[in-house]
Amino acid sequence: MDKNKKEISWEAPEHIHYEKGLSWYLVAALIALAFFAYAFWQKDYLMFATLFVVLAAGFFVAHKRPNNISISLNHKGLVTNDVLYRYDTTLKSFWIVYHPPETKTLYFQTAQLFNQTISVELADQNPVEIREFLLQYLPEDLEREESNLDRILRLIKF
Repeated sequence: MDKNKKEISWEAPEHIHYEKGLSWYLVAALIALAFFAYAFWQKDYLMFATLFVVLAAGFFVAHKRPNNISISLNHKGLVTNDVLYRYDTTLKSFWIVYHPPETKTLYFQTAQLFNQTISVELADQNPVEIREFLLQYLPEDLEREESNLDRILRLIKF
């Protein structure tokens, strides 16, 4: 990598989208029906209503194709769609999960209370080049991996 490189930019989807066939939706509907039946049997109408809202939102997210976002790493920090996350105030460390073709993700640990992890897809970027660039500004967390939630969502193709 060129040590004098001042910026790395690319475009990537907001998240990985998996095509879902009829069988995926049928299994999801059967699971949802089982939860609805349990809530109805327990006469827990609040659970029933909450399940309805969560499952409707889940269906919308599962069906929606992700937008492409612009991503940039520069001397100030990470920029995603014109939002700057600064190395000196917001970002604390980074790690890369790279197991192509399934997982090619760059993660950042933040100092924020409610958004403690930022993830961006690497798309076709060279992870070694990204790593070398980021090491100039942030420590790499070699102990971190993909979260269990991310693994489960990938496993069920959500």
